[in-house]
Amino acid sequence: MNVQAFLNSRWGVGLGLVIGWLLPYRMGSHLGSLLADNIAKRQNIPVLKAIRLNQWVIRGKPSSASDLDTAVRNVLRHTVQTQFDLFYYQAHKKSFSSRVQLSLSLLELIENSQNWTSGEIVVAPHLSNFDLALQVAGYQGLKAQVLSHPNPTGAYRLQNEIREKAGYEVTPSSPEVLKMAAERLKKGGVVITGVDFPMPQKKDTLTFFGHPAPLPVGHIRLALEAEAPVRVASCWRFWDNRYRVDLSEPVTMQPHSDPYTALRKNAEAVLSVLEGLIRNNPDQWLMFFPVWKELMAQVP
Repeated sequence: MNVQAFLNSRWGVGLGLVIGWLLPYRMGSHLGSLLADNIAKRQNIPVLKAIRLNQWVIRGKPSSASDLDTAVRNVLRHTVQTQFDLFYYQAHKKSFSSRVQLSLSLLELIENSQNWTSGEIVVAPHLSNFDLALQVAGYQGLKAQVLSHPNPTGAYRLQNEIREKAGYEVTPSSPEVLKMAAERLKKGGVVITGVDFPMPQKKDTLTFFGHPAPLPVGHIRLALEAEAPVRVASCWRFWDNRYRVDLSEPVTMQPHSDPYTALRKNAEAVLSVLEGLIRNNPDQWLMFFPVWKELMAQVP
C-alpha cells in the first residue's frame, strides 16, 4: 500500500478528521510519535529520501548519516504532530485557537484586508503547521484570495473546502485567476500563494541554499504587475504545544529592463528571507518532495 498516496487522498484526510474528533490530545500526540518513529525506519520510502535530501542541503551538507537519521525522524515527528493538531483544531476550534498566537504584523494585515487598504502578496512556505495558521487567521477575519493547485483532487479538494469555511476565496490557479488576483492587489486586497514547492518540469531555476532549484516565480510576476510587495509568512510550534504565526517585512519588488532578470532577482530576494527562517529551525521545514533532485546521489 502506498502510504503517501493514502494520506493525500480524501479517505486519508477523512480518517484524520475522525481521529481529531475522537482522541484526547495527549493520546493523539503520543500515538503520533510512535507512528513517526515507525515510518522513519523505512528509509527506502521515496518521501523519506526526499526529506533526507532536503535536510542535508539546508543543514550545510553534514557528512554524518546518523545525524541525518535524527533529522528525518524529527521532521516526521513534527509532521505527525502538526497534522494531529490540525485535525484536532477542526473539532475544538474555540479551545485550540488560544494556542495560536498571531503577531502584530499579521493582525495589522487582517485589518488592512478587511478595509482593502494595502495590496500585498503573502507567500506561505511549508513551515510547521502553515495550514492551521491559515485557518486561524481566516477565522480571525483575514480576507484573501488563496491560489491553490490548478487541478485539486482528493485531499487537496477537501483542504480547499476547509479553507473556504475559514472565509477565504480559494481559486485554482489559471491565467484568468491570476488576472483576477492582479486586480485584487491593485484594489488593495490580499493574495496568498505558495513559494517552496518544487516544479520538476521547470527549466529555469532559482538559487536556493546555494544550489539551483526549480521553484515557482508566479508570485513575483504577479507582484511586479500589480506593483505589490511580497511578505513571507512563518508558523512555528513550541515545546508547550503552542504556535506563533508571523510575517516578514515587505519585500519590495525591484524593476529591471530585462523581464527575466527582474523575475529571478526578486524571486531570490524572497527566497533569501525564507532561507533565514528555515535555518532558525530546520526540523520544522516540512517539504516532502526533492527540491534539489540532482544532488540525491550525494546524500549520506
